[in-house]
Amino acid sequence: MLPLGPVEARRLFGGHGLYLEGTIFALVFDGTLFLKADAESKGAFERRGLGPITYEGSKGQTIALPYWEAPASLKRDGKALCRWARKAYEAGLRFNAKKKPKRAKRAARGETVRRRAPRFEPDF
Repeated sequence: MLPLGPVEARRLFGGHGLYLEGTIFALVFDGTLFLKADAESKGAFERRGLGPITYEGSKGQTIALPYWEAPASLKRDGKALCRWARKAYEAGLRFNAKKKPKRAKRAARGETVRRRAPRFEPDF
């Protein structure tokens, strides 16, 4: 994924999250790559019969994450891997653009938003 830029791996949920410029775009669990997808990009995974990563919730329900198993052929084709990773990164950017900052969420719910007091810095 070198052509994408400086991809960073961080421990996450017993696996690793892959980040580009602070945006998570992929997960790696047990040697399997899962790429972030959204309504705009998940069709490419569905057409190949691939599914999202899922887990069982506390009430027994199946919860699907927006990360879909990458096609196995990407292991042999670096250029294709970079194209798919770029699309996953773009899905991550779209997801981040939709998120409201925590302050805005609290204010929308009518909660008081506390501001931090200015830091006291002695003048010596």
